[in-house]
Parts: sequence; structure tokens; C-alpha cells
Amino acid sequence: MRNLFRLISAGMMLGMAWLATPAMAATPVTHDAKVQTAPIAKDAPLVLYYRDDCPYCWNVMSYLNDQHRELPMKEINSSEAISNELIIGGGKRQVPCLRIRENNGNKITWLYQSAEIIKYLDEHPQP
Repeated sequence: MRNLFRLISAGMMLGMAWLATPAMAATPVTHDAKVQTAPIAKDAPLVLYYRDDCPYCWNVMSYLNDQHRELPMKEINSSEAISNELIIGGGKRQVPCLRIRENNGNKITWLYQSAEIIKYLDEHPQP
């Protein structure tokens, strides 16, 4: 009897955990493959560093999709060079990270945190 109770309780807990899981966690935002594979100019004003399995990155990509806005993007797990580029430039391997090139490339800012990236993109609409 005790084992039956444990079995039912465990099933209920798993069911509740499944119901409480946000839908976004199960379905990553898809983005246009040409953005990933297209060469990115060294002087690109904005570049988004991301990971395919990062829910915070999905927030930014979802925002970009909703705004019908494209950015050059680099998946940091796709190559060690891209990962090192982020670490050397921004100081850490955290994603999402938006590299912002200002003043004709004289100033580079590395912006972390999905909410801050979305706020920046809202304040700086695409030309």
C-alpha cells in the first residue's frame, strides 16, 4: 500500500512539474540559417553572440523575430575561435552578449543580460 501511494505521488509530482515548465523551455526560437552562415563584416555595428541551448538567448532572438529585425549572430559553441573572440573581447563566455561598435569602430561595448540587450535594441532602432 505504501509503495502504491509513493508511485501515485511521484506520478503526480512529475505531472505537475511538466505542467509548470514554460513552453519556451521546450521549444527554442528558430532563426534564419543564412544569418548564421553569412560572413560577418569586421566593422559590423552590432553582433549577437549566443548559444542555441540558452533560454536567455531565445528571449533576445524572439524579440528580434517579433520586431522583424536581423542581426549578425555568432553561435559560440560552433567554433573555439568564436568562443575565444567573446572571451577576449568581452572578458567572459556569458551569452547572450551584444557587441556594439560605435564611433566608426573606435569604441566597442560588450553588453550582457537579455533584458539590457532588448532595451538597447529598443532605444536604437534599425536604420
